[in-house]
Amino acid sequence: MPELSHFEPTQKMAGGIVPESSSQPVEPGKKASLPTFISATDRQYFIDIFNAGSEPIKWTAKAKDPWVKVSSTSGETSADERVWISVDWSSIPDDHTETSSISFSVGNSVYDVQVEAQKLDLQDGQQLFVEDNGVVAIEAEHFANAQDTKNGD
Repeated sequence: MPELSHFEPTQKMAGGIVPESSSQPVEPGKKASLPTFISATDRQYFIDIFNAGSEPIKWTAKAKDPWVKVSSTSGETSADERVWISVDWSSIPDDHTETSSISFSVGNSVYDVQVEAQKLDLQDGQQLFVEDNGVVAIEAEHFANAQDTKNGD
């Protein structure tokens, strides 16, 4: 069994945020972003707020625009808390891309997270395969043909 160790915080109040798709905490004052929201998939993304201090830490979140929906706008955590971000698609015109931001205050640090939402103009019954967060999913029954290249790639 591997040796286990214990983390002892060196500060009473310390914390930060980690947006979905990021592998590291965001440094205060540095810009961060969430993956692009796309109306056809209507996904939510999260931002984790963490505490690295020995005492609970207070936090707040404020969206710049009303179309950005935040599941919780304030709290206090001893460990971590997940905040879900979504989009009010009725506030965005069809075939339009909007950008905004969310400001997080965690303890004495401020973090800005950029948000982009793309509303597609889809007609009823229109079949569309949309790239979302680096992935395109196509059901097997919608296969039409294959186009081979010279090198077989």
